[in-house]
Amino acid sequence: MKFSIEKFKIAELISQADSVIEQKTISIIFSNLLLEAFDNNKVFISATDSNTYFKASDNAKVIQPGKILVNAKKLFDIIKVVPEVELNFETIDNKSLNIYSEDRSFEFELKTMDPSEFTISFDIIFENRFELDIDLFKNMIQKTIFSTSEEMDKQFSTIGVLIEKKEDKINMIATDKRRLAIYKSFDELPDFLSIVPKKLLQLILRVRTSENKCQISITEKKFCFQIGNIQYMSNLLEPKFPNYRTLVQENFEYEAIIDTDLFSQNIKMVSAMFSTNDDTIILKLSKNQMSISTLEHELGKSKVNFEIDYQNENIEIYLAYKNIIDFIRVIETKKFKLQFNNPQKALFFLPVEEKEGLFKYLYITVPVKL
Repeated sequence: MKFSIEKFKIAELISQADSVIEQKTISIIFSNLLLEAFDNNKVFISATDSNTYFKASDNAKVIQPGKILVNAKKLFDIIKVVPEVELNFETIDNKSLNIYSEDRSFEFELKTMDPSEFTISFDIIFENRFELDIDLFKNMIQKTIFSTSEEMDKQFSTIGVLIEKKEDKINMIATDKRRLAIYKSFDELPDFLSIVPKKLLQLILRVRTSENKCQISITEKKFCFQIGNIQYMSNLLEPKFPNYRTLVQENFEYEAIIDTDLFSQNIKMVSAMFSTNDDTIILKLSKNQMSISTLEHELGKSKVNFEIDYQNENIEIYLAYKNIIDFIRVIETKKFKLQFNNPQKALFFLPVEEKEGLFKYLYITVPVKL
């Protein structure tokens, strides 16, 4: 195999491939990527962790087609340090890969493996595929993924995001059983649903592209994503998810309308006294006023007061700082609503939309019980 390609092109491909590969793998094969060159002047890179699959291509000057299996991390380390020039890739007896500049001012020799050992089948399945705006899809991911669990749950597949599909629209829902994020584009019951692993959605967030639309296909066991020359496929999680619809309410006894920037500034001021993001904040609501304060501890305490739109009785709410700041980081509206019926139970946060017809976003969390 022999080809040449600009550094920025191959660096982007290898960076995305390297993100798929785990630091600790069950097999040495999963720490390598498959590098292929074809006589149509295309170079492909494939990688997998056995659950998530990545494949991407770009144009190159292919002198001799071929393929090789090479250590992903070491190849990425090499590409990061070489100058921004056209790079030459050449295999020697299928036992090593030489990487060098045209003038041979630098040269690397990287040991390789037999490409036949990369036996993972990677055929993107595009049954019942549909098209989605990539910016919208990324926005939906950002507004939900932070509510997923960090660890496996015995009862539900909460380390992934539930995707409900109806025609060419989707809803995305995530929960760790203490908070719930919902981003909806339709209200009816879905035609199809699946739970997509968090890792794949994180990888999609990192995709850089000039394309406006992505192609998505969801089968019984696979989630397939394609945009331009980039393809991802992942096994779905077991379809066990809490019935979130029973938690959603529409009528509330208490409601506050809060300026997003003002709240963000004030909660960040108060957090200067925190030692971790798991610390607790106290929200005190009185007529047209809110105070945010910390619990008193050995280093001291903090408190800020500011105006809000609130007409109900005085209320005190204890919240995990992480659970509220994650919501504040992703909303884009000037104001948001805090709604509830009982300050000791579910608290509903939602953006105050300025235009009709925007997608519906809702975040629910429970207070801290001291």
